[in-house]
Amino acid sequence: MTTGTHTLRIVVLLLLGATQVFAQPQIQGDETEFSSPFRARLAQSKKFDAQPLLPRLDSTANQNQTYVVPTHLLQLQYPAPVIRPLAMPRAKAKEVYNLYAKAGIGYPLSPLVELSYFNEDIERLKYGANVRHHSLLQGNLPDQAFSQTGVDLGAVYYLEQGLAIGGKISGDFNTNRFYGFDADAEGFDLSQDSMRQRFFNIAANVHLFNAKTNKQDVNYRADLSFYRYSDAFGSVEINLQPNVVAEKWLGKGKYRQLLRLETGLSYLSLDGIPVRINGVTTSFLQNIFLFYFHPTAHLNFGDFKARLGANLGTNEGNFYIQPDVELSYSIANGSFVPYAGAVGEVRQNTFRSLTEHNRFLVSNPELNHTNYLEFFGGLRGTIKGVNYDVRG
Repeated sequence: MTTGTHTLRIVVLLLLGATQVFAQPQIQGDETEFSSPFRARLAQSKKFDAQPLLPRLDSTANQNQTYVVPTHLLQLQYPAPVIRPLAMPRAKAKEVYNLYAKAGIGYPLSPLVELSYFNEDIERLKYGANVRHHSLLQGNLPDQAFSQTGVDLGAVYYLEQGLAIGGKISGDFNTNRFYGFDADAEGFDLSQDSMRQRFFNIAANVHLFNAKTNKQDVNYRADLSFYRYSDAFGSVEINLQPNVVAEKWLGKGKYRQLLRLETGLSYLSLDGIPVRINGVTTSFLQNIFLFYFHPTAHLNFGDFKARLGANLGTNEGNFYIQPDVELSYSIANGSFVPYAGAVGEVRQNTFRSLTEHNRFLVSNPELNHTNYLEFFGGLRGTIKGVNYDVRG
């Protein structure tokens, strides 16, 4: 028991000696030896309180200040803005048909046929044709019948310079029967040909015009027209008419003014059937010359508009001058437009125009142009999409 106790004491002493050896090592080369662990401590100090210095109050904060700035222009260099239109849906193009046909029949037995064709595949060349027929085979009265047949051919060619040249040729063959009396009851012995009137018309036209707007804002058109008109009894009418129209626009915007000039010449010759009076046969021939000159100015001053012009020329060697004037004033955005004016002209009377109104006219009428003069006034306008015109 004693021996174990001494052995335990020796082990404890050895352990304590080893601990002291490892706790105090020696650093080689500096001859510095630590005998105990280092603990740093601060020396006693006095706390210092810093007092900040505040700036002085600005006593002028609520006072009005006056600044003097010299006048000068600012030269700012910036690129021009790029303006682009808003994207809008494109309207769907309507389908175009170059062939048109119409047919019908009425009562009493009256057939109607019309056929038209116009090309669309050539950009610069446009041409077309129209054929039509309308007739009454037999009406409610004896010999009540008519027939109208016509053919039109036309073409227009567009040049690169903005000009266009066109032409048209047409032919009409119309037949009318005289009716309204009973030849047998009246005791007349008449042939079928003597009861029938036939009119044959052939016409041609050549024209030149500007197909595009030019820088001078000038529109123009020149026409040369001709027709030959004859009936079944031997009367023949020939007409030759050159005509020129020119328009000049002045100003810009909605207050544009228009100057218009139309001038031309009409030569008319009617060779009617000979007239036999008291056994003497006299030829029936008429030649009529008409020269016309028609200048007008269309003035636009907003609500107030005016047309100032004149019709003048010579008719069968006699000079004439007629007014062409109209004044108007728009009230309430066009709801009420009072207007007044005077229009005069020489209206041409031809064998063709007269027989279009009366198919039973004699074959050798005496032709004279009509001097026409009208003074007028009235009220026109548009109210809620309804147009009206009261004229007197």
